[in-house]
Amino acid sequence: MTIRKSIRVERSPEVSFRVFCEEIGQWWPKGRSFGDKQLVNMIIEGRIGGRLYEIHSDGSEYEIGRVTAYQPPRVVAFSWRAPSWEMATQVEVRFIPDGGGARGCAALAVLFDCAHLAADDRRGVQPDSGQAAGPARG
Repeated sequence: MTIRKSIRVERSPEVSFRVFCEEIGQWWPKGRSFGDKQLVNMIIEGRIGGRLYEIHSDGSEYEIGRVTAYQPPRVVAFSWRAPSWEMATQVEVRFIPDGGGARGCAALAVLFDCAHLAADDRRGVQPDSGQAAGPARG
């Protein structure tokens, strides 16, 4: 099953890519996360092979995945694996200009491949529906 979600933002692909990748810790929801730990920061290391990881309030880290594509300002992709999953899934985010010029909109196309996940891990997910819902964290 592949989940597709597209949104429009009133920023250029360059700005959108930077905010998504370099400032993810500022906009990613805080609170209880993997292992029921308190999330305080989320980081994407901006290079192929870089980590996507959480930092918890106790100083511990949880590596969610690895960056598999990093092409500013067009594409970032990474693996994503919750502790309960046997294998990682792949997330790809494309930053597509919509013809609005330098200050125009960018379309964010997110692909989340979760075909291999067990039914319990896919609860609330509607395939190819554009739904943003995904597997529960934890």
